[in-house]
Amino acid sequence: MKALPLVRVVLGLLCSIAVSMAVGVVGSAAADRPGATPLATIAVVDLPHAPIYWHLDTYRTRAEADAAQGPRSTVVEAFVKVWLFTLAEADWRPTTGTRVATIGPLRVRPRVRYMASYVEAVTARGFGMRRSLVLILHDAAQPWKVPITSPWAPRGLCAQK
Repeated sequence: MKALPLVRVVLGLLCSIAVSMAVGVVGSAAADRPGATPLATIAVVDLPHAPIYWHLDTYRTRAEADAAQGPRSTVVEAFVKVWLFTLAEADWRPTTGTRVATIGPLRVRPRVRYMASYVEAVTARGFGMRRSLVLILHDAAQPWKVPITSPWAPRGLCAQK
């Protein structure tokens, strides 16, 4: 079970990479610095026994997204869009909205209570910035953050522009 924190980190990174390709490169001045902002953390209830996927859909208004929510959905506002994040089977579709991405299958175990933590992140990409939406799906009995105990620090060998 020592690999669980690493599994959470890898899952978060894979989801981040996949969604960042869908979200794109930042063009606004509001996202000109790298960083991460938590959007929501929810308890995931009643996971079906079928493979689970993370579905990302956008809406014009929060009211439209709220109306489309399912039992494992969350509405957030990130990167000047209203998003509906849903954990469901592969063929799940909301009745409205625009599908941006479906990621999965996610590795989950039966009879485990999960928490889903959603984060928006801005990371440096060459001379630009990349926007990413991150899902951290983890056992509710464990913290979602992995403590950093390493004494490593960057030596500043890379030139800053």
